Amino acid sequence: MAPGPPEASFVCLTADVIASRAGGRGMPVQEAIRGALARANRAFAPQLAVPFSITLGDEFQALFRDVQGALEAELFLRLALAPLAIRCGLGAGGITGPVAPRTAEMDGPCFYRSREALETAQGRRAPLTWLRSGDGETDAAANACFLLLAALHGRWSPKQVEALGVYLEAGTQTAAARVLGISQPGLRKRLQSARAPEYLEARGLLGAFLAERLGPRPGP
Repeated sequence: MAPGPPEASFVCLTADVIASRAGGRGMPVQEAIRGALARANRAFAPQLAVPFSITLGDEFQALFRDVQGALEAELFLRLALAPLAIRCGLGAGGITGPVAPRTAEMDGPCFYRSREALETAQGRRAPLTWLRSGDGETDAAANACFLLLAALHGRWSPKQVEALGVYLEAGTQTAAARVLGISQPGLRKRLQSARAPEYLEARGLLGAFLAERLGPRPGP
């Protein structure tokens, strides 16, 4: 495969909440977003170049050092904010000037591309993630995967979302079942009915593909 864009040293993740006035878990939307972002900033601190912050209303943004971290955080926030649904725009590329404490104080191709990607996701009217990297072949392949992933997770029930979120945090099905107060076979059934194993495998393959295409390139 041809190499990705040489300037792709950062990935900006910009996201917004769909139908934000609906609220989440019985709490105001802004409170739900702030709580989820605080958890994400702790969980992904090593991968973050600039932590998540709310940029405007129900929109939030962060800058990642690599695409793998951005993908992991995107899934984390989808699960953490449920039943709120989010759309995400990923923009890979360089930045203009130094890294600042907040993304709102920064500029560069990765931010423009992230905004363009989010606008595309918004036009689809679905809980979709979209990528703009400056490499058309990479974007086409990744966005085909994102469309299928959105079609799958868009059909999950609240119990299936909860099961996957707890499983990913707990690390094992036994531990997750204990947290949820159900049997391990019951948890496995929820995950299988959501096609969670295939979903996670597809995300892993997509992440590896994007890391190869957009990651740092060795010098000559």
